[in-house]
Amino acid sequence: MTPARAVLFDVDFTLIYPGPMFRGEGYRAFCERYGMDVDAALFEAGVASAAPLLESQDDVYKPEIFIAYTSHIIERMGGSGPRVDECSQEIYRE
Repeated sequence: MTPARAVLFDVDFTLIYPGPMFRGEGYRAFCERYGMDVDAALFEAGVASAAPLLESQDDVYKPEIFIAYTSHIIERMGGSGPRVDECSQEIYRE
């Protein structure tokens, strides 16, 4: 048996559970700071519809990919306007 040289873990929902800040209510709170009224109940559907954005990428941890993914979710939750990307950037930084 060959000894393991490395072990990789997926952080999101494997080693850590991000909690409410990165769920529907958290996104709603972020959006509120940017003057957007979104429906937290639409978060899961937004995540499902955004999944293809990640599946088509080689490196999903690039900031611009995550920001586009997050913006898509916000838009599916009812957010719109020029501040969507600003809000997504704050979520990324958090």
